[in-house]
Amino acid sequence: MEILEIKNGKTNSFSTKKFFEELNNTIPSRVEKYQINNNLRYIISQANELDEANLIYVKCLRDWSKTKSGKYVSEKNREKTKYLYPDIFEVIKDKNISVVYTADEKYSHYINIKDVEVM
Repeated sequence: MEILEIKNGKTNSFSTKKFFEELNNTIPSRVEKYQINNNLRYIISQANELDEANLIYVKCLRDWSKTKSGKYVSEKNREKTKYLYPDIFEVIKDKNISVVYTADEKYSHYINIKDVEVM
């Protein structure tokens, strides 16, 4: 009770058991998956000063392992994808695949990762 700076006495109805039961009841027992909409993507991109922050729509994926260019996905591209499209990031995080971003929503056909063209 000293840590919480609560004085003990007859007029004080504080109970550590009740306190921890109440605390335990307010802690979430499951994690909710949330959807990131395009407005939130724009804010996240700006707030985190992500590379080319105005480009927030997925145009396509570029699989560098299928080209002979010798190029690799950049860390900036991975970081941006992790923030803006965590579902895509989970699928490609261990692969040499870049997300090609665009500023124009009409070029984005992304609804589900299966919908994204791989080049």
